[in-house]
Amino acid sequence: GCFDVAARRDFTLFLKVLDNVDSFQETQANNLKVIAEDVDATVALIGTHTRREVLQDDILYERFDIPTFTTNTLDSMISGGVMPTVCRSRGGLFTEVDARKLRHGRESAGLSQSQLAREVGVTKKSIYEHEHQNKKAMLEVVENIEKVVGEVTAPLSLKREYSFEKNKPENRFELLVSKDLRGIGFDTDFVYQTPFNIVAREKRMLIMSKAGDRKKIEKSAPFIARISS
Repeated sequence: GCFDVAARRDFTLFLKVLDNVDSFQETQANNLKVIAEDVDATVALIGTHTRREVLQDDILYERFDIPTFTTNTLDSMISGGVMPTVCRSRGGLFTEVDARKLRHGRESAGLSQSQLAREVGVTKKSIYEHEHQNKKAMLEVVENIEKVVGEVTAPLSLKREYSFEKNKPENRFELLVSKDLRGIGFDTDFVYQTPFNIVAREKRMLIMSKAGDRKKIEKSAPFIARISS
């Protein structure tokens, strides 16, 4: 399926667990994005390696835009409340610069934007942009900035605004169930590789349904009840 663990404390978390995160498929990612949107959940992929490298602790990777990290990183986040500050993208390692910290640090050091830019080998425009909104920068550049003005990094967030492709109903029965739910005021989405295949949301109520034959429903009902509770 698209997830293995559903957990809740201060927020709802759906996790997919795989040794090799490259085996995570785009369809699984799309279904997780639907769940994240519909039930206001945080979704993530936990693993140990890709085909080319071992995943490092305290670094946030991505697979089809789904946050990806190791079990030790998860432990740091859940037990210690410590969020990663470094992420891995195709261009290398990046970290998010806290605009307020950067501006405060620069002013405390008595430097203009141009002076700081010369000190760390970037353009004045780059410093200006990073002081006006939180943006990612290459880790090496941020480390050079911090040598001059002190800590400027911001913890990364697992919450994302996802864009995803809406799933279509797999059969006429699902279509009819969805149509009936919409008729009484629910928005509906189809999601697969899960114990449920329809998520219906209204202002005060959420329904997760397995629309299918009786045997499938009976098999899925205990899982849906556990997730619902």
